[in-house]
Amino acid sequence: MIIPPSWYVIGALAAGWAVTLGVEEYRISTKETIIAEWEAKFNKEHGLRIQDRLDAEAASSKLSEDYRKREAALRQEHAGVIDAANQKNQTLEASLVRATASSRSLSNTVASLKAEARRAVANSSSPGSCEAPIATNDLLGRMLERLDDAAGGFAAYADKLRIANEACVSAYGRAEEALKAAAVAAASDAASAP
Repeated sequence: MIIPPSWYVIGALAAGWAVTLGVEEYRISTKETIIAEWEAKFNKEHGLRIQDRLDAEAASSKLSEDYRKREAALRQEHAGVIDAANQKNQTLEASLVRATASSRSLSNTVASLKAEARRAVANSSSPGSCEAPIATNDLLGRMLERLDDAAGGFAAYADKLRIANEACVSAYGRAEEALKAAAVAAASDAASAP
């Protein structure tokens, strides 16, 4: 049987159409595969970005909590140092008041002894009979000088403690500012992290 040439043309057209249809199906399936791969990649990267943001927020809140804990500990330590310094200052001030009162009392006693010695010297008939009150007078004068020196030492020590207290308060203020600056820097670093 002889096949007419028009059937060859129809067959060739059908075969071309089948090949074109197969190629088009292949292109569609390849596009769907590429789209699915891109969606999976996008979802993975988006998930990583969200996780990074959550990690940065957690780190920032942990840094903030650490800062608050350190600040509370420093405040408590500072309060303890101030209380101890105030107690020492009060003790020294009380000691200074007692030493000053003792010094005044001794000064008054020495003055009265000197006055009595002068009266005794003025009232004595023989010049050699006044040796003991004069020696006592000198001894009391030297004792008074020593007590004045001791009172000066207490005052100097109290001044040193006051200065140390002021330095401690100043150092705490600088440390507190440094911690605040570090917390702000850490928060800004955490906020700028992707």
